[in-house]
Amino acid sequence: MYVAHPVVQLNDENNASATIRYQCTSALTCDLILYDRTPSEVRTLFAAKHHEPGIYEATWRGRDDSDNPVRNGYYFIKMIGRPSGAILFDSASTDWGHTIVAEDLFASRDAKIMYKLSQNAVVHVGLGHEGTGGYFRTLVDWKARPKGRHVETWDGYDASGKVCLIDRSNTLVQVVAYSLPEQTVIVTGSRTETLPVKKEDSEYIVPSARNTNQIEDISIYARQADVLCRTPLFAIEAVDQKGAAFDLDRSFLSVPVVIRIKPDSETKKALLFEPYKIAVFIDDSLVHEGEESCDDFAFWLYPKQFSSGAHVLNVNVIRDLGAHVGAAMTRFCVAEEGVRDSGGR
Repeated sequence: MYVAHPVVQLNDENNASATIRYQCTSALTCDLILYDRTPSEVRTLFAAKHHEPGIYEATWRGRDDSDNPVRNGYYFIKMIGRPSGAILFDSASTDWGHTIVAEDLFASRDAKIMYKLSQNAVVHVGLGHEGTGGYFRTLVDWKARPKGRHVETWDGYDASGKVCLIDRSNTLVQVVAYSLPEQTVIVTGSRTETLPVKKEDSEYIVPSARNTNQIEDISIYARQADVLCRTPLFAIEAVDQKGAAFDLDRSFLSVPVVIRIKPDSETKKALLFEPYKIAVFIDDSLVHEGEESCDDFAFWLYPKQFSSGAHVLNVNVIRDLGAHVGAAMTRFCVAEEGVRDSGGR
């Protein structure tokens, strides 16, 4: 079986479709089905269709059996013999899940990241410090990409949108990719919302970096639901000694403040399933690292520990040995020493 046109662009004016070509060496009756990684069947292209020996084609427009657009992602192909029910072909049973090295990786000055994939793949693109200054932002969060050249664009800022990274010479771009089966259909451009999946539902089929011959999960975090299979999202907030909100971006820091991280609701759910740790960087230097409770993690920021002027705070929530890392950055400005509160340490 061969997928001649593996990408379905749902917002394409030409109504692009995937073309699936297959050869029957003997007469048979079969079903041709596409299913997602949950694994749930989304489309039966034909059922109990009789074939004489020969070469055939089937097309798919990226819609389910109710003619609704499916979600973005990758879809496997399965052929079932009738009436026996035997699996004649299943693309998820082929060899996949290999680590792929992104070729021709280049980050331009106009906030474009270019790379080439030798195979269809699930891709993660992230930005971090070239040395030990932490992780800045996830640009592509384990999304399916077809083989070939790709350009990822971004606004030049960190995950919080507060710190510009374009002019930082020490910003490192990392592309991690795991191969998908060649007989995979990739859907893009869908506006269909991601639907949550209950914990007791079937495990997701995702490529594994540990064993390329078996279908395994990258992590528990990846199989709970698509809505949870993403980078942890959270915000940084500051309060003064009286508990009042303190705007780090627009105020001079002259007294100690408490820094808290506030994860969004889906991140809170995801963080229940596996250990994780929090790392804090100030001016690209690690000042704290350890396993923490994300709900109530807080620390004091003392102005007397820093020189007057602008500084950058970066907090990372780290999961799955780096497979999922959330980042939030903010600037803060320390007041001149003469106006700092004497209560600072």
